[in-house]
Amino acid sequence: KRHRLLIFWKHIRMDPQLQEERWRIESEMFRTNYTPRRHPELTHLLYYIHWDRSPNIWKQWCTSNHEQHAEINFLENDCEVINRRRTRPCSVTWFLSWSPCSSCSDSIIEFLEEHPNVMLDIRFSQLFNSSDRQNQEGLRALANHGVQLSVMQLSDYRYCWRTFVLHQRSRDYWPRNFLPYIQDYSQELDAILDHYSPHYYGW
Repeated sequence: KRHRLLIFWKHIRMDPQLQEERWRIESEMFRTNYTPRRHPELTHLLYYIHWDRSPNIWKQWCTSNHEQHAEINFLENDCEVINRRRTRPCSVTWFLSWSPCSSCSDSIIEFLEEHPNVMLDIRFSQLFNSSDRQNQEGLRALANHGVQLSVMQLSDYRYCWRTFVLHQRSRDYWPRNFLPYIQDYSQELDAILDHYSPHYYGW
């Protein structure tokens, strides 16, 4: 029995397809949590890391849990690969189902100050509790620290579907019914970063 388990474990470690499936999410999980039309069940964070002058791209994902948010899970657990190459410039792109809260924004800024070679691009499906002033200030602080902030566009949803989603029924994913929500959230984000009250415009 032990011999069979050993063979099975070797098969998992050696099979490229099984290794690839480990960093992909199910299509239903993606559809449920990456939509601007309703609140996600969990905060998901899909990401890729690209090092300067390297053809390799590291792709992975994490979620929130009962103890901490997805952003903190990345900073504490998933950024080992960055720490191993601490002196090499790299760009990190996040695709979040929610924008960061004020507390996560503070932690992200602290991380970036400790990793000056990291450029961070955060794209999110919708804004988290955008009427909260602390969350607004957190987003502005991120922008002031050089973080690129944007609402996910149709091309982002398509990229995530093709790159991170397992067991796709179709390779194409182009949710045009998201467009009105994308436009509204983009305008709201611009207002926050420009330090205008979103509710002044009726949002």
